[in-house]
Amino acid sequence: QQSSVSAPSGGGADAGVGVGPKAGATTDLPLCLIDSVVGLDHLFHEMNVNRNHASSSKTNMLKINMAELCKMTGTSTTSMVYDVSNAEADAVRRAVSTLYTLFPESREALDYVAVTNGIFPAYMVHVHKEPSYNNNKDVMYRFKVPMLSQLRSAADDMGRGTASATKLYTIGAGDAVAASTLAAWEYLNNRKEDQRLDESIRASLLKRVVFGEDIANTAFSFGLACGTASCIERENSVFDVPKALQLFEQMERPQKVKLT
Repeated sequence: QQSSVSAPSGGGADAGVGVGPKAGATTDLPLCLIDSVVGLDHLFHEMNVNRNHASSSKTNMLKINMAELCKMTGTSTTSMVYDVSNAEADAVRRAVSTLYTLFPESREALDYVAVTNGIFPAYMVHVHKEPSYNNNKDVMYRFKVPMLSQLRSAADDMGRGTASATKLYTIGAGDAVAASTLAAWEYLNNRKEDQRLDESIRASLLKRVVFGEDIANTAFSFGLACGTASCIERENSVFDVPKALQLFEQMERPQKVKLT
């Protein structure tokens, strides 16, 4: 089973929240990705209730953008909620540390916190379950977000220049990141060859894991590539698979960050 939980801002505790299990063998590792800032108290509690504490499997992830995280934790350094600045790793660490304080069940519930920040570096926090001074036992990775300049536009392919590729459609990019991260994460954990992921994508994902990259990091990298590719499509959260794969394969590997 895998679940994606998402809710629009400003709704009630249950507004727009949905859990979608996949029918199939119960031996599959259950995964849950939250792409919401609504109802987190309840969600973290339910994640803990349903967690198999006898298992060492890491199955729960919160995906959140830096602006939302700063607003929620009161750690924003900007006056406008949706200002996006180049958040450094220490700022992410402080915000995640405050998240643990605001939501006491969050540390036990979560295995990963994936933080996006527009065109600026994204971060993945691997949550350490036992509290420590400054949370310095958490492990954090920095992801350089792929640039669209790496991508040949359809106009280039057709010999019409690059003008049509200059307009970006960023609404829905976060949804593309969340959905693609979950799809890749599920595949890499359960290795079921279904039709939701193209064969070339499955091969590319496996290649990075075979060469030692962490599964959750690989899945998030793929999600970031898909989110970037969606920015050149008029329709929200839609992307061209070959373009997303091209961006993914050109991405630098995530770098481990030393926390102070």
